[in-house]
Amino acid sequence: MRKTRRGIISLQLLLLLFTGSLILLLMVASLLAGMIGFRGYIVEQLEGHAHDGAVAVGLSLSNAIDGRDAVAASSLIDATFDSGRYLVIRYKNTSADFEIERRDRLRTPGVPGWFVSLVDLPIERFGQRAEVVRGWQRLGFVEVVSHPGQGYRDLWRMARQMALGALLIGIVALLILFFILRRVLRPLAGLERQAEAIRNPDFRSRAPEAGTRELARVTSAMNQMTHDLGALFEGQAKLIQHLRRMSNEDRLTGLASRSAFEQRMS
Repeated sequence: MRKTRRGIISLQLLLLLFTGSLILLLMVASLLAGMIGFRGYIVEQLEGHAHDGAVAVGLSLSNAIDGRDAVAASSLIDATFDSGRYLVIRYKNTSADFEIERRDRLRTPGVPGWFVSLVDLPIERFGQRAEVVRGWQRLGFVEVVSHPGQGYRDLWRMARQMALGALLIGIVALLILFFILRRVLRPLAGLERQAEAIRNPDFRSRAPEAGTRELARVTSAMNQMTHDLGALFEGQAKLIQHLRRMSNEDRLTGLASRSAFEQRMS
């Protein structure tokens, strides 16, 4: 009895795994490239925001109010800090020798801690400094550090959207590939059935035509071989039958010959 040797994995599954791995690798690379680019954009935006905030607060302390008045300067800094867009605002008046500082802790609501650690926006780059002057007199300086919380939230939202989009694209691509491979490799099952029929032997089986050029050639060659083998076996069967008739029948009478009679008697 012949044992059927089966592989541990099918060709279709192997192609799906290989292509799926490539798709996953491309998606991860695209996600990383997009996140790195967007992170750089967020860093530039926060740097620009800190610079604009420092200049605006410095001009307000220089022109809108008297920067030498600690109460008025504190009110202005409180109004700016309450917007929640700054991590630190510090004003140091060198002429009147006082300092006003407002500081907030780094909060990222809705963003996982592991993502914050992974992205790690450089807070030291978000600090900008501007001089506070009144006429030709230098009153002091103001330091502003932008709050990166909104940047983390934007990055987290973009990462989720890109990951979801990549996942959907990957699933659709694998489904399309699955149906394509199933249709393309279907003739292989027909070739297997045809080979089993030839082994029996049964030369009436014909493999279905394949859609791809390579499999179409193999299918055509197998069908032609089956046809030729069928014709050969049929001719041999007719020849054997003819030789048996000549050996066992008398040519003149058509009756059983002496040798056939003796074989039956023995």
